[in-house]
Amino acid sequence: MARKQTFLSSIAARIWLAIIFPMVAFVAAGAFVVHERFQTAAEMAVLQDLAGFVADLSGLVHEMQKERGASATFVGSRGQQLRQELIEQRALTDERRARVLRAAAAIDGMSLPVSFSGRLANALKAVGELDGKRRQLQRSKYRPPNRTPISRARLLLFSMWPAKP
Repeated sequence: MARKQTFLSSIAARIWLAIIFPMVAFVAAGAFVVHERFQTAAEMAVLQDLAGFVADLSGLVHEMQKERGASATFVGSRGQQLRQELIEQRALTDERRARVLRAAAAIDGMSLPVSFSGRLANALKAVGELDGKRRQLQRSKYRPPNRTPISRARLLLFSMWPAKP
């Protein structure tokens, strides 16, 4: 009696099956690797943006520290020393602040850890209070306050990063 030949019993079908399964596995593995590489590239782009933001933030902290020192000298001298230097330093601080605010707007849509986002919001709020602190200093008729106008913003900026373990 002749055997009825099915598709799977033919040699051509067996060869096709022997070729198709490894090819499908190879394509799936390749797609997985490509997906991982694209994901890594996207994460690196976010990291690059954050690194630029941190550099801008560091520059702002530096300018704020310089302004704080000039403000302390100005107040300590009852407005007699560093008047022009303080005006120039405030302009430099304002320039850096504008850069940080632009950079913060650029990273706003990124998925950042909640703790970082909250600390960043607090720090930017404190930086936003800088003009009010400056006006308060001017109205004080150069009496030394309990704290210099910039120290709170600086402390908040430094508190954005957790302590090292």
